[in-house]
Amino acid sequence: MQIQQFVNLFKNKVDELVDSGIIVPSKRERYTPKEWLYDLGDWTFLFNCATFDLVKEHNQRNKTNLAICAEPEVNRTPTGRGGYSDLLICSADGNQEFIAIEHENSPHKRLSKTVAKLSNLKANAKLIITYYFDDYTEDQIVTDLKIYVKRYFHENEVLHLLIAKCDTDDGKDYEYLSIR
Repeated sequence: MQIQQFVNLFKNKVDELVDSGIIVPSKRERYTPKEWLYDLGDWTFLFNCATFDLVKEHNQRNKTNLAICAEPEVNRTPTGRGGYSDLLICSADGNQEFIAIEHENSPHKRLSKTVAKLSNLKANAKLIITYYFDDYTEDQIVTDLKIYVKRYFHENEVLHLLIAKCDTDDGKDYEYLSIR
């Protein structure tokens, strides 16, 4: 699965999950269902579900045997804080790494570590999904990522980025960028 194909299918799959009503926000007591907003943790779960669905559908459609590894290379440094937001789409035997995904809810705190962590993986494509805020804008994040990619990635290696405003409610709000 190519990264651009994955990104396009991923955004659509996230919207499909939101529209289905199967996954409801964790903070729903203040609002009616039409006003519900997904929390950043809810997006993490939506992204993991969307990735699972995409890999499953890809395997069925193409008669392939892709797999998902949660928290790949968790024992290596630099270490993350844990959780289930780091995913690796790989071959079922784990020998081929296709797309490494890091979902970062707090880019202003951990962006450098996130890029360093991805640099340790041998995946063909490395993707960060993150948010920008009023006090940490999209331009600031892209500027910082360019510095970190230059520091941690091999020459000509590209970082793929899906980025949206922190209060988004739609997978199509995520803008795709490649950083070198």
